[in-house]
Amino acid sequence: MVKKIVAKSFEEFQAAIKSLRPKDTKENQDLVLCLFTGSEDDSGKSWCPDCVAAKPILAEALEKAPKETTLITCYIERAIWKDLKNPFRTDKSLNLKCVPTLMRWGTAQRLDDTQCQKKDMVEMLLED
Repeated sequence: MVKKIVAKSFEEFQAAIKSLRPKDTKENQDLVLCLFTGSEDDSGKSWCPDCVAAKPILAEALEKAPKETTLITCYIERAIWKDLKNPFRTDKSLNLKCVPTLMRWGTAQRLDDTQCQKKDMVEMLLED
């Protein structure tokens, strides 16, 4: 079963990463995925059209993720994302260019933007 952590700010994301057990972040151990996506309104709809399109594909693929998977979903407000100097864009460990972005933490493997809408690419990212 996928362990899910939600972050609603850069600081919450950093805290989530720091909260992982040491084995969660080592190679060949538990899979840690980070999903950066547009925040959602009360009805569950994001301001980001690509995030809306990717959501069902990501959800389906994550159902088949290895059982020792941690998913950190970071919801980013539109105003924060539009600021080119926001920490999601400037932090060297993230260096985000777009949302949605799904990455394997601690590796260079990531899917950006419309790649998150391609089931085969998402499934490949989840494989060992």
